[in-house]
Order: sequence, then C-alpha cells, then structure tokens
Amino acid sequence: MMSHSFVSAGTSLARWLYTEAVAEDFPASITRRGRQEPLYRRLSALGATGCTAGQTLNQYIREGKIVKKYELERCIKELRKYKRYQLLSTSSMQLNMEIMEWMVMRDINFAYPDYAIHLDLISKVQGIAAAEYYFSTLPPSAKNCFTYGLLLNIARKK
Repeated sequence: MMSHSFVSAGTSLARWLYTEAVAEDFPASITRRGRQEPLYRRLSALGATGCTAGQTLNQYIREGKIVKKYELERCIKELRKYKRYQLLSTSSMQLNMEIMEWMVMRDINFAYPDYAIHLDLISKVQGIAAAEYYFSTLPPSAKNCFTYGLLLNIARKK
C-alpha cells in the first residue's frame, strides 16, 4: 500500500517537472498548465506596461487568439468590482472605458445592460454632459429601464 503512494507521488513530481521544463519553451501567454494566459491578467497589468487597452486587445488578436464578448464583459465587471485594488479607481474606469470604446469600434453588439455600463463609465470618466450626449445618441430600443434608471441616478448625484 505504501509503495503505491510513493509511485503516485513520484509520477506527479515527474509530470510537474516535465511541465515546468516544457513551459519555458512556450511564449509568455501560455501558463504552467498549458492554458492560455487570461485576457483579464493582461488588461489588469496595463498600468505597468504603459499600453492602452486597444493595443493590448489588438496584440492578443494578432497572436491568433479570439476575443469573446463575454470575456470582455467579465474583465469590465472585475475591474469595476475591484477598482484596480482600490488605489487606481480612476485608471480602472479609464481602462474600462477604453475596453468599451474598443468594443464599439469593432462593432460588437451591445445588450441593453451594456449600454447602461457604457453610460455609467462615460459619466464617471468624461462627465455628465458627455453622458447626456451619449444617451441622446442611443437607438430608441436602448433607451430602456437600464439606461433611464442610470441617467436618473447620474442626475440625482449632480
């Protein structure tokens, strides 16, 4: 019985060492377990690199990876939730704004809540006047309870 646990532990150690040796040959976007580096990790590290969100997303695509809408939404949600570790809340909002603008440039379809998130980011980054202008340019179908509610909330905070 005991020899079985040593064999199992030895196999796991050998597999881990082999994975470590092979991982050194892969590009930086591949993690130790063979999965691709999450998009969120790249975007959240932008403060250190000095790149913009658009440049990072375009580089990600040039590497042959596919950027999915739900990944971008998750990144925006996480960055809004943690506000970049509470220290860089304005840069976090700016980063979220860059991601949303990149989505607009790429003609990624917005769901109704996405318009409200974009409106919220515009109000925080560019001001209330810019948010009101954005709201006026929305298609009628996007002017719903999400966006109207947010616009009322913005006006209330004036």
